[in-house]
Amino acid sequence: MRTTSPLPPEKQWELQQAEEARYRRGDAIASILCFCCLAFVAVPRFNSWADAAIAWAWMGAPGWRLLQLPQGSETPAKRGDKLGAYQVSDPYLPCENPAKSTADCRTWEGYPRAHLGVDVGMPTGAPLYVPSDGRAAKAKITCSQSAGGGITASIALDNSKLSFRALHLSQCLDGTKAAGEVYAYVGSTGYSTGPHLHWEEYRDGKLVEPSFRYLEQTVVGAKKP
Repeated sequence: MRTTSPLPPEKQWELQQAEEARYRRGDAIASILCFCCLAFVAVPRFNSWADAAIAWAWMGAPGWRLLQLPQGSETPAKRGDKLGAYQVSDPYLPCENPAKSTADCRTWEGYPRAHLGVDVGMPTGAPLYVPSDGRAAKAKITCSQSAGGGITASIALDNSKLSFRALHLSQCLDGTKAAGEVYAYVGSTGYSTGPHLHWEEYRDGKLVEPSFRYLEQTVVGAKKP
């Protein structure tokens, strides 16, 4: 009968170290995979929680107030307003003080939250046109992208205090465009439950309640001054 002699102590130690290293590599790979899975699920949710917490703290601060349209300046866009074949589906809700009342707040994932623009339900791929204030013949279009707003177009009218933002686009066309030209196409990118246009208006860089005039122009087209 053939017998095998036991391995010398130093060889046994080497084999033991190699086996332990193999287990450590396996544990490390498993940990990395688990972390990646958790990050994939948790990071978007954490971002939304963080956004909501920041919005709550900011909007609940004493004296906080969004700039509204000056009286008699422009007619604001309201829910149900007709824009060609479309209509305003979600109005501007500044949510001025959620700590006291959420009557003018939009609830999002259980949190009172401002809706700082107006929404228009439109199909993916619907064109959007450069608006005009009657003087500006051109506008600078700047395209960007974020987790919340998705593909976004910033529209700055030439020699004007007015600027706008269109969010959740499927495509944005960067550069200088004439009034009435297509600058973007409707989509459902970012935090969006369906294809639509989210439209914001700014005066001197400050957010104001969007006016019907410029919203209608970007949806149905604006005439060149």
